Amino acid sequence: GFNLVGYGCTTCIGNSGPLDTDLAKAIADGDLVSCSVLSGNRNFEGRIGPDIKANYLASPPLVVAYAIAGTVRTNITTEP
Repeated sequence: GFNLVGYGCTTCIGNSGPLDTDLAKAIADGDLVSCSVLSGNRNFEGRIGPDIKANYLASPPLVVAYAIAGTVRTNITTEP
């Protein structure tokens, strides 16, 4: 499901809380570049949290669409 984390600077610099420990470990162990899709006005490494390296700015409906898709490695205009 979806939940509201907060408004304004709640998500800046990881204020929305850390990732699940197992997920953070998998990112570190696999040397993965994790990413987020957000509707904000700032885009920089670590904005969501220290484990999130890439951020994509999008409109709120696209944020939800990518969340439902579960990945940014899909073309949501052509793939269901």
